[in-house]
Amino acid sequence: MGNPTNVWYQPSIINSRYPTLISPNNWDFDYSTIEALLDQIHSRKRFNNSQPNNTMTFTADDAELFSKAIQSLPKNLSAVSLQRIQFLIAKEFPDDIENQLAKLTVGFYQLQSATDTRAEHKPTQLADKMLTFKNKVDRQDHFLGKDTAHQLFGKQRAISYYLLQRRAIKENTQLSSEQKTKKLQSLKNTLAND
Repeated sequence: MGNPTNVWYQPSIINSRYPTLISPNNWDFDYSTIEALLDQIHSRKRFNNSQPNNTMTFTADDAELFSKAIQSLPKNLSAVSLQRIQFLIAKEFPDDIENQLAKLTVGFYQLQSATDTRAEHKPTQLADKMLTFKNKVDRQDHFLGKDTAHQLFGKQRAISYYLLQRRAIKENTQLSSEQKTKKLQSLKNTLAND
């Protein structure tokens, strides 16, 4: 865990005076990686002052940073380890958004764990692709909250939805060529306006 030169060694005199450890836990994660990435998110200070409690707004770039932070964690962390991560985040970022940042980090971890445990195959049929997309959106909304998930993944969702709908229109044998062209143009305009 981390650079060996940065490891703390308790002086022997302290060990002899205080043999009982403050915490019996040996944490199985390196917080410094998460800390650096969360600091990048926090340093942007994109607070939404119109919301109560000075909530923070997020972007697709933040989703990438959260993803990197979560990838640095071991899989199958215990509930106690996740609570410890929340605690460390709250101590590191003592302002109005520490709880939001802590909950979102744990939510991202749980989202990633739920995504990893599903043996999602790469569907080839349009109906399967649409169902996979809907399930992905539902998982994101469940673990991150609808508003935050939309902030983080809104553009990605809009493009995925557009591509699926485009394919559905092109594969629809009940539509004439002219109807397909009109529907495709309408779909394209909808994406451009979002």
